[in-house]
Amino acid sequence: MLEGSKTMSKRRVVITGIGAVTPLGNSIEETWANIKAAKIAAEVKDFDIEKYIDRKEARKMDRFTHYALAASIMAMEDAQLTIDEELAPRAGVWIGSGIGGMETYEQQFLTFQERGARRVSPFFIPMMIPDMASGQVSIHVGAKGINSCSVTACASGTNSIGGAESPIVTMAVAGFCANTALSLNPDPQAACRPFDKNRDGFIIGEGAGIVILEDTPYNDLFETQAVKTTFGDHAYKLAMSSTKSMTGHLLGAAGGVEAIFTALALKKAFYLQQLI
Repeated sequence: MLEGSKTMSKRRVVITGIGAVTPLGNSIEETWANIKAAKIAAEVKDFDIEKYIDRKEARKMDRFTHYALAASIMAMEDAQLTIDEELAPRAGVWIGSGIGGMETYEQQFLTFQERGARRVSPFFIPMMIPDMASGQVSIHVGAKGINSCSVTACASGTNSIGGAESPIVTMAVAGFCANTALSLNPDPQAACRPFDKNRDGFIIGEGAGIVILEDTPYNDLFETQAVKTTFGDHAYKLAMSSTKSMTGHLLGAAGGVEAIFTALALKKAFYLQQLI
């Protein structure tokens, strides 16, 4: 999500709020504690959308939209941001999703096969399409500015300002298995190993990561100071790690969630492990 009215080429922003639902936790605090401890997970557990929206509303949305809404509400609270009438036209939402409502698609296809076309839900299309995460978040928070969704496979969350995905369903797993993309390693510690020469594929993850970006006149100064004091000529000596070894690959949500991990690692001066 973003706030401000400057043109994209001149905009300088700072992250003021973050929110996430991940395999490692249903909040930033829980997720951060578990990733610091190098825990491993791929599915979101014990998530309750009714903590954020009414059950009747929730039934009209796919799970990936649930994750996006929850993460967005957390991020808004973290930023202490309220979108009033004056701010609304300048507040936009841009959430990526590589697949969209895959669970809805699978369920409604089975309904179509078993019970016929007339039994398919009238909410099938609006639940399934990837841009409904951005749409529902905009409606909920009152943002009336730009509203968009990047659908660029696994880069969707990076090309947007956060991402949401819920691809752990039979059809998605079958598809990735068919093109031999998934790891067949039975050991969770060794199944997802980015940068490892012996890696044999990835593990599907799910969740959402949302960041709030706001204009700031100080960003150039801080960024220049950070680059000069932190890196210098030592870029090639820096350690590298990937949190996919602990969360699996969240596909379109990966960019948003991993941007949050990076922001927290910098804020808290903590080096996240690379499991091998």
